[in-house]
Amino acid sequence: MKATLPAVLGMLCSAGCGGGSPATPSLPPPPVTGATLTLSGIVYGVDATGRRPLAGATVDISEPEAAWGTFGRPVTNGSGRYAFRSLSPRHYQARATMTGYDESPVVTLGYLETSKTLDFELAQTGLTTGPMTVTSIDPAAGSTGGGTPVTILGAGFRSNTTVTFDTESTTGYFLDTTTIYAITPAHAAATVNVKVTSSTGESATLTRGFVYAAPQSFNFNGTWTGYALAHPTLQEGVNSSPRHSDMEMQFTIENNVLTGFACGGSTISSSAPLPAVSNGAFSFTDVGITLSGRIVSAATAIGTINTAACPGTRWEATRQ
Repeated sequence: MKATLPAVLGMLCSAGCGGGSPATPSLPPPPVTGATLTLSGIVYGVDATGRRPLAGATVDISEPEAAWGTFGRPVTNGSGRYAFRSLSPRHYQARATMTGYDESPVVTLGYLETSKTLDFELAQTGLTTGPMTVTSIDPAAGSTGGGTPVTILGAGFRSNTTVTFDTESTTGYFLDTTTIYAITPAHAAATVNVKVTSSTGESATLTRGFVYAAPQSFNFNGTWTGYALAHPTLQEGVNSSPRHSDMEMQFTIENNVLTGFACGGSTISSSAPLPAVSNGAFSFTDVGITLSGRIVSAATAIGTINTAACPGTRWEATRQ
């Protein structure tokens, strides 16, 4: 199976998402001493003859911010297959490379607690994959403040692309020739064209493909669930165990007022009044609690939290 949208967007937010993390990894139990798991899959190559399993490609994994190759570098066999075996539960990121092909984006896997299948697709360097087209974008509307994670579908995509919303550009993250991920830049309220441009100058445009709306135009009321993204602790460049796991969180907005918030299994309680939503955002500070959030689309909100249960981390949630 291909890299999931949450996995790739976790990587996007490590580069900056305006305070939000789109990753929604599963909530793991504490690491089990001696537990082992595997990461395996297929690397596909795309060239002038089409898409096929790619023999001789190298797959790397590491912990975030650590050196590549820490856990070995398997080379794909004649069926394009690779496998990492006897891995310990921890945070991982992965990438695939092959001489003569564009390097894959780095995929953030979050906290890996069970064995996983992860496939890659590498485009031959300089390959013309046929006419580039953009057919849809999901979601098709987001906040003027930007930060909305979107999936762009079409054909003929290649790695090293730029996505432009009207005149505002951002990086496009290539999954395969039909799928690119991006995080919207800020823009005034308007319906705008969405243009995808490759490093070779090829481009395609979805006319009036995305609507920028004022954040207060989205309904913030309801129950939102998601995850705060944890990170491993690094000691003098040596990987140590994760300080804490990715943490489940939930909050509720009623009549545009935050009425409850829980993270990492702990419900926030305070004598201070919880905040109202203003212009699609809220913020709250009390003794031992710092919390902020903003809506970026009809179903997605992002923010930051710093409490004893969820120290200094970003979060993303979707409305149920």
